[in-house]
Amino acid sequence: MLESYAALIVDLKNSRSYSHEDRNLIQYFIAETIHVLNRIYHDNIVREVDFSAGDEIQGLFRSPDAAYTYYRILSMLLHPIKTRAGIGVGSWDVQLEHKGTTGQDGRAYHNARFAIENADEIEGYPILIYSESPTDMMINTVIGAAASITAKQTVNQNQIMLITELMFPIYSSCTYS
Repeated sequence: MLESYAALIVDLKNSRSYSHEDRNLIQYFIAETIHVLNRIYHDNIVREVDFSAGDEIQGLFRSPDAAYTYYRILSMLLHPIKTRAGIGVGSWDVQLEHKGTTGQDGRAYHNARFAIENADEIEGYPILIYSESPTDMMINTVIGAAASITAKQTVNQNQIMLITELMFPIYSSCTYS
């Protein structure tokens, strides 16, 4: 059986509506933010999250839960900037050793592209997971509803949620016996 990975693709919503100055500042902030998150999630990342095209970023993770929590923290740190994201679960077929995430390919990447292209279209959710599994709909209902509510928070509410998430993460890489 092939090993399964999770590709994450994140895109800024309405990025063209920002002024040239604001867009540069936002991209600089995103670059700094993903640099820090890549260090924090190092053990769960196969290919570091990086810019792939314009204002789009992508990365490859060992599991969908790691990709989801990465996105969750990223979206809280970027708030009130709105994003949409797709997480694709599947194989990693083209593995170029000295290339970043944009040099890789496989079902995980294809499924992530499908997910992000359908984010906001299906049920209006800003994030979708696509693994070609019947459980996708149930998972997307839960995470999509939570993301929709989070997107409507005030800055203060978002900061409280971020602090809470950092103190009591929704996902931990610990194993339980």
